[in-house]
Amino acid sequence: MKPFIHDCAEIYPKPYIQNRRNWCWAVACKILGQQHKYRHPQWNFSIVYDSQDLTDLPYGMVSRQWLNRGVPTEEHRGLRLEMAGCMRGVFTVDAWQRAIVMNASGFMKDEDISGDDQCKVRGMKYVITGNPCHAGISISTKGYYESEISVFEQYHKEICKTVSQKKCILANVMLEDYRFHTLIIMGMNRDHICLYDPWDGLLRAASVREVFDTGFQSSLGKGIVKWIQYIKE
Repeated sequence: MKPFIHDCAEIYPKPYIQNRRNWCWAVACKILGQQHKYRHPQWNFSIVYDSQDLTDLPYGMVSRQWLNRGVPTEEHRGLRLEMAGCMRGVFTVDAWQRAIVMNASGFMKDEDISGDDQCKVRGMKYVITGNPCHAGISISTKGYYESEISVFEQYHKEICKTVSQKKCILANVMLEDYRFHTLIIMGMNRDHICLYDPWDGLLRAASVREVFDTGFQSSLGKGIVKWIQYIKE
C-alpha cells in the first residue's frame, strides 16, 4: 500500500537530512565531498545534466529543475515522509543523496540501501569527481568497530590534525543495540566535540570521552564512535 500523500503545495526534500532510513552515510558523503570541492575548486563535478534530451540520463544525473526540487520516486520502502518532498502528489528525494546511493552502492537503484566502508569511500569520491573509483582522491579509514581501544586513543594525532584544518570527519557510530549510524564531526576543542546528525539535522555537543569511550546520545540512541573516515589532502 502506498503512503498517503496530502493534496498540498509542492514541498522540497530536506537536502542535508537523510530522506530514507538508511541514507545517513549518503548525507555524510555529500557533506564531506562538497566541503572538499569548496576547498579545492578544481573539482567542479555536478549531477546536473545540461542537455535537452533527458530520456537516457546517466545514473544519478538530473535536470536542473530536479536538483533543488527533488527527484520523483516510486520506491516508498524506507522513505521518511517528513524529510522527503512531494510534487504533484508524487514523493521526491534529494537529488544528491539519490545519486550517491545509486553510484556508490553499485546497485544503480534509488532504494533504501545501507552503506559499508567501501560505499562511503566511493560516495565521497563520486561527489568530488563523478567517478566513484577515482584514483586521484584518497580516503583514510581509521579504527575498527570490534577494537577495544578507542579510535581517538589510537589516532589522536590524525583526528586533531584533520579537525585543526577545519575539515569534517565521517564518524561511524556503534549504538548500544549494535546498530550503526553515521554522523559528521564538525569541530572540536580541548574538551568537546561537535557532531552533525543526518537523522534530524541537529548539531550535538559531547565530551571527547563520551564520543569515543563511554557513549553519547545520538538521535537513534546512545553510541560510541568506533571508526572514522576522512578525505586526505
